[in-house]
Amino acid sequence: MNATWSLVISVVVGIALLFFGRFLYWVYVGVIGFALGFALGAAVSGTSPGWIEVVIGLAVGAVAALLSVALQKPLAAFAGFVVAGGAAVLLADAWVKDPGTTLLVVVFILVGVLGAILAWVLFEPALILFTALAGAGIITSAIDRRASIDPTWLTILLAAITLVGIIVQSVLLARRRSGRDTAVD
Repeated sequence: MNATWSLVISVVVGIALLFFGRFLYWVYVGVIGFALGFALGAAVSGTSPGWIEVVIGLAVGAVAALLSVALQKPLAAFAGFVVAGGAAVLLADAWVKDPGTTLLVVVFILVGVLGAILAWVLFEPALILFTALAGAGIITSAIDRRASIDPTWLTILLAAITLVGIIVQSVLLARRRSGRDTAVD
């Protein structure tokens, strides 16, 4: 897949999660499962062709999406773990000079556990937060791959896009609950 299509797909998926992630819960869990499966596939396959990572990612994503229908809270906690831990690692990697693998793993696990707990205890608000963060992360990563951005501006961009997503999803949810907009969800 060429870089332009990869960018377009990343931005479209990012926007969908950013603005509608709470309503597309199974897509959110599927995307997180795909990302995790893709990373695991890359680690396992080593120098194998890139399509192997995609197949493993699609398989893990599909299983996660299907299971998310029946196991909402556990898979929300799993996705919260991956999103919170992943965001913390990206920020640590951007801000800390040569953080080292051990530090990144510790940061991923500690912040991931906090994300999982938050998703379990505060399901609805955490779902909005993490889907907005995942969408913003996908968008900012795609932008950063095309035009390398200074870590300060990347962090500001990530925070601003996440905040916009949280606001939009909260407004859509409030409208739905008040009965004014029944077309969403």
